[in-house]
Amino acid sequence: IQVYKYSEENKQFDKFCVHFEKEMQDLIDFININAPLILEKLGYDIEFKLQYSEHNHKKVDVNYHCDSFKIKLVITKYMGKSIPIHRPHSFLNEAKITAIAIAIRLAVLRKRVNEEAPDLLKFIVFDDVMISLDMNNRDKLIDFLLDEDNKFTKDYQLIFLTHDKNLYEFVGSKIKKFGNQENWVFKEMYSGIDSSTKIEYPIIIDSKLELIDKAQCYYDSKDYTACSI
Repeated sequence: IQVYKYSEENKQFDKFCVHFEKEMQDLIDFININAPLILEKLGYDIEFKLQYSEHNHKKVDVNYHCDSFKIKLVITKYMGKSIPIHRPHSFLNEAKITAIAIAIRLAVLRKRVNEEAPDLLKFIVFDDVMISLDMNNRDKLIDFLLDEDNKFTKDYQLIFLTHDKNLYEFVGSKIKKFGNQENWVFKEMYSGIDSSTKIEYPIIIDSKLELIDKAQCYYDSKDYTACSI
């Protein structure tokens, strides 16, 4: 594109670029300090850092050129050994990559909750992000999230979504263990079929339903084992 060098629009854009670079580098620095600590608490002996390459925007005659910026994940220590791994997507399995991504995301959220206004709506949705973790590491992640010392239950509304019934029950038992079950709502959703029209419809089972009503919902969703229990 063509941009007049001394235009007000170009000056404002240059000013924004400087601001963007500073904020991005501050965020990367924050992640590099905090995310590996979160990953350690999740039970992984992996140290990593993000390398940020600033994007270049420059004028060539009257034409404007802008390169894409890059963020690179580098493993600096693995299982106690200082081995730089520059292709972690090839070296690490899906569970470890997922754990690193969760640690980075939680670090970003922690930075936001420290800086944003306290009256903003803040919630975290975990939509089957734990599906690639084994039960041992799911256990550590849920403990980390539910531990009040880590402030996630205080600063955010947590929402867990899963199609894995065993994980649903497991998270419920962990919440009960931490003694704050009254602060949570548990809902199950099934696909029911109308006997006359044969049209599918959602059946939502609330944990606060009476047992006979729960049994009816399970019966309608054809989960006869749960209905009998």
